[in-house]
Amino acid sequence: MTHEARRVLLVLGMHRSGTSAVSGTAVRLGGAAPATMIAAQPDNPTGFYESAPVILMNDAVMRAADCSWDLCLHKETALITAAGTRFHADMARLMAQEFPAGSLAVMKDPRLCLTAPAWLPVLGAGDATLSALLVCRHPLEVMQSLTARDHMSPDAACALWLHYMLEAEAASRRLSRAVIFFDDLLTNWRHAMLRAGRMAGIGWGKPSLEACAAVDAYLADALRHHRSADQAAAWPDDDLTPMLRTAWEVFAGLRDDPFQPSLLRALVHLRAAFSTWRARHYPPTLKIRWQQAA
Repeated sequence: MTHEARRVLLVLGMHRSGTSAVSGTAVRLGGAAPATMIAAQPDNPTGFYESAPVILMNDAVMRAADCSWDLCLHKETALITAAGTRFHADMARLMAQEFPAGSLAVMKDPRLCLTAPAWLPVLGAGDATLSALLVCRHPLEVMQSLTARDHMSPDAACALWLHYMLEAEAASRRLSRAVIFFDDLLTNWRHAMLRAGRMAGIGWGKPSLEACAAVDAYLADALRHHRSADQAAAWPDDDLTPMLRTAWEVFAGLRDDPFQPSLLRALVHLRAAFSTWRARHYPPTLKIRWQQAA
């Protein structure tokens, strides 16, 4: 019996950024959805393409580091990674249960922006092939969506967008990767996905007519509630705004070259500036008040 190497596609991006649409498209182009997907919800009627056990695992890892998906600005990702080491055996079992051997596992959960470093030793074991798609949507659109769905403050939503995107970029820097913009997916998914696939070494192959028709129908049903142009004056009124603008410009450049040296250097400076901002606004000593039991 021949052994087929594991192939994993990590779809990384902030909540409400279009990661579901990218993942659903990837599945229709030949990727494997998880065996235990969470159900669609009114805020995402076309489905999330997220594994329920992966979400529970990521929640457990983050809780072990005294944080959660929306209460994490006080926590360095290295501490989340360290907390995740105790879960490696469970992660390995979970992957075997959720994705068929030899398939291209489409692994998506926005929490992976913060927990991916804890997963990588497990996902990369043996002769596995790992790729990543970094999904980018304008921070003001994400902010509007989070304030509407989760009643989050605009400043906190924007800060979370920057935190997630910077950590996703750092986590994927040693992987084959591509940056894909949500706008590009909706405008011309064929160009966006095939280009990203070539850059990240995913190898969709030539999609069949049936696959293309399935993607067309799927994306036609995708709902988009918030556009940045609707709130042109909604940038946070503090020193977070220049960092958000810089990040948006850098990710636009990474779309053309995900390893452009000058852009990677710019991100080093941006991460340092944002770390200082977080320490001032969300100090490491911040105590979390959990709203529900573990």
